[in-house]
Amino acid sequence: MRAKRWVIASPDTERVRVLSRETGYTPLTAAVLSARGIDTPQAAADYLSCDVRGLHDPFGLTDMDKAVEVVREVIDRGEKMVVYGD
Repeated sequence: MRAKRWVIASPDTERVRVLSRETGYTPLTAAVLSARGIDTPQAAADYLSCDVRGLHDPFGLTDMDKAVEVVREVIDRGEKMVVYGD
């Protein structure tokens, strides 16, 4: 099997520095936000907000009903599970 090669874009260091300074976030946090196209303090605050009104309906994702069923079954059986994602 052939390994895939990751191509990682270099951050715009000036944009990261400005965002970090203006928001008070660490340079790493500012770099992650910048990589996602978030480059203003207001956009960062909106993105990091815990306001559920800004979230999409998770059942719009393919097979979410099946995933929920599996999680419920694992909980009912008292088993351990790990859930991860981005």
